[in-house]
Amino acid sequence: MKKIGTLIAIMAALLLTGCAMNPEAQDTPERRLLSAKQATQAAERSLLDLVPANEVESVRQPKDGAVLQCGSKYQWSGNVRIKLAPGTKGIEARDALARVASDHGFSVSKDKMLSGDVRYEMYDDNRVQLIVTVWNDGNDLNVDSGSPCFDLPSDFDVPLNY
Repeated sequence: MKKIGTLIAIMAALLLTGCAMNPEAQDTPERRLLSAKQATQAAERSLLDLVPANEVESVRQPKDGAVLQCGSKYQWSGNVRIKLAPGTKGIEARDALARVASDHGFSVSKDKMLSGDVRYEMYDDNRVQLIVTVWNDGNDLNVDSGSPCFDLPSDFDVPLNY
């Protein structure tokens, strides 16, 4: 009888260790959403820190973003709008931000949109995507952001905004 008790204790320890080693087993859908949101907003703030303060009049970073489908997975998507200080040219500020971001660990690529305007796509070390464009007749920089795709259970009620 003592051997069975020891065997049960060993099995329980192995099962508990297996759960502790598998982060998905402890990871709730709410935690996944929160983690994606926090990582994305942190990347937004890191990019904002690279814009010289004297070139910024104000910053609007909404508290919530959208939860979008990403193939069969999901993505948290946010936005930051940087109103540039008078005399700061949006195109020059955008291009300078891309150069500085590249020097600070962001992966940066440049392409043209259908309108002919240039945009920069940037990724941080956590694979958060940031797309920087010029808005409002060159007076604002717009940063659209998206987390890496992540799984949510099929029975989870996915919020539109989070």
